[in-house]
Amino acid sequence: MDIARDVKRENLISAGEDKKIIFLDFKKINIDTQNSLLKTFEDAAKNSHIFLFVPSQDFLLDTIKSRGRIIQGERVLDFSLAKDFFEGDFIKREKIIGKIDKNNIAVFMDSLENLIVESENLDRGFYEKFLYLKKYIFDKGISLKNILT
Repeated sequence: MDIARDVKRENLISAGEDKKIIFLDFKKINIDTQNSLLKTFEDAAKNSHIFLFVPSQDFLLDTIKSRGRIIQGERVLDFSLAKDFFEGDFIKREKIIGKIDKNNIAVFMDSLENLIVESENLDRGFYEKFLYLKKYIFDKGISLKNILT
């Protein structure tokens, strides 16, 4: 939320200047922060350009995505851990979740999603639930363990 206030302040300062470019780099971004940024994006000065860098567009609200252009970089996936998780039992999955570095949650979730989609017996309902939960993975009080086990 502080980020949204800082961006808004910078944006207001830029109203009388030539151009203002703001870069926001998030390893993770929760729903509250995104909602705070929405108004800032809508009210941006004409001479402002705001770049939002996130590990995956899947973590962004549709309303955020609709207010800009998506430029997708190369996805880096790590299938070894995701495959072990996908094939493991409850105890193994808990151990794997405990090993995941907080900065690599997005890579893990993208890798897991890729394995789910490529599985021979794709359960559409499960996949839709996975995508829904994936959006909230960085919210306050959300535990990767609670979502994935």
